[in-house]
Amino acid sequence: MPSTPWQHQVRTYTRFLTEWPSRVLIADEVGLGKTISAGLILRQAILSGLAKRSIILTPKSVQIQCRTNCTRNSI
Repeated sequence: MPSTPWQHQVRTYTRFLTEWPSRVLIADEVGLGKTISAGLILRQAILSGLAKRSIILTPKSVQIQCRTNCTRNSI
């Protein structure tokens, strides 16, 4: 089931897409939804044709969680 973004995630998404092209580093406290924020930005950038390629870098300890979230949210 897709996740519903929190208000701060929507603000991040809107900011980065209105300031495109941007190089983005999303860093925040644990549990505040960095994966969802990145996924929203990435998915919209791909669907709209803004991004031809992308890379997601994560620490090894969260790679499975990131992959699961991306799959669950169709990213």
